[in-house]
Amino acid sequence: MLVAACEYHETSEPEEVVGQLASYEHLPGYFDLYWDDAKGRLIIGVDKFAEPFLYQSSLARGIGSNDIGLDRGQLGSTKVVEFERSGPKILLVENNLNYRAVSDDVDEQNAVDESFAHSVIWGFEV
Repeated sequence: MLVAACEYHETSEPEEVVGQLASYEHLPGYFDLYWDDAKGRLIIGVDKFAEPFLYQSSLARGIGSNDIGLDRGQLGSTKVVEFERSGPKILLVENNLNYRAVSDDVDEQNAVDESFAHSVIWGFEV
């Protein structure tokens, strides 16, 4: 499954996807990335759904005003997130770890999970 924050459409044939990415620089990692420098386009290959991972945002550059308090290299909060498929989109969902069931009872775990909201960080077009 390939996702981009830019315009990208799912194709029915994997060969079409491979052909479209042939000119992109492949950046292997936990999630493979594909970078097109000429278009300024980054595509992520999502192949892990419902598998939590750490998400860390940061500012690459400041905005030139110390009064606002947004300095280069500043880290945002660390989140535990996972990818979830929802119709024609893939959602990046932050898990709510403030409330947990401490038993092995599946019904209790489901009750806690359904009682406290999770947050959608981003929705990607497929």
